[in-house]
Amino acid sequence: MAHPMRLDPRSQAKPPQAVRQASAPTQVVGPVLLTPEQTASALSICRTKVYELIRTGQLESVQIGASRRIPVEALEDYVRQLRASSKMYAHRGESADRSVS
Repeated sequence: MAHPMRLDPRSQAKPPQAVRQASAPTQVVGPVLLTPEQTASALSICRTKVYELIRTGQLESVQIGASRRIPVEALEDYVRQLRASSKMYAHRGESADRSVS
């Protein structure tokens, strides 16, 4: 059975490279670009609607060769715009309801 290497605390020696790497935190990187199908699934809409949003400029996309990809950041921006317009619409509806009373 191999024994772990022990360093004398008074020693100025640095631990081996493998030991230093093992303690470094690892970062998990998620996708940066989504396919139209992945985007459609994330928005719960059909792929054709994703292409329509791209064509009308409502959803940013990039082209890589013959493939079209949607940056995750663009998807988040699009959802923010939808939420803002929904809040604005709801706010106008409230004021219209108040004027009727």
